[in-house]
Amino acid sequence: MMPQVSASNTPDAQENRRSEDLDEKDLELISLLRRNARAPIVALARHIGLSRRATQDRMARLEGSGAIAGYRVVEGTPGTIVQAAHLLARFESGKTCDQIAPRVKAIPFVTRIDSLVGEIDLLVSVDADSIDSVEDVRRQVASVPGIATVTTALVLRRHL
Repeated sequence: MMPQVSASNTPDAQENRRSEDLDEKDLELISLLRRNARAPIVALARHIGLSRRATQDRMARLEGSGAIAGYRVVEGTPGTIVQAAHLLARFESGKTCDQIAPRVKAIPFVTRIDSLVGEIDLLVSVDADSIDSVEDVRRQVASVPGIATVTTALVLRRHL
């Protein structure tokens, strides 16, 4: 989240305004929660150098402001996720992420969808139970109307 001044009411502008209000402790707390949203408050407080109560208050403020919109389950105990991959999709001319992302979101094993700037339009993260499932997801993504090409990058190892 990069601080930026904007008077617009677009979602991006709202996120930028929100990030202006985040201090170093907020950013550190959010980073810790990204890694482990179930970390005990006491451990989070110790790590960022605040009291348990101050950390709880900070989390409540971040949730109330929308800086933390919720917590999610990250599936995958050893043996559950056999193969992870990223699919890099390019759109046909004139197509947008808003048109394509909802169709991709409905595909099983898709865990994240990011709009990109540059040669690649959409980055689709996949956590699957087999290499065959990754290939099936790739076929489904490639068949979405408006997608011109899909390149598959298999994950060898996750470091974070």
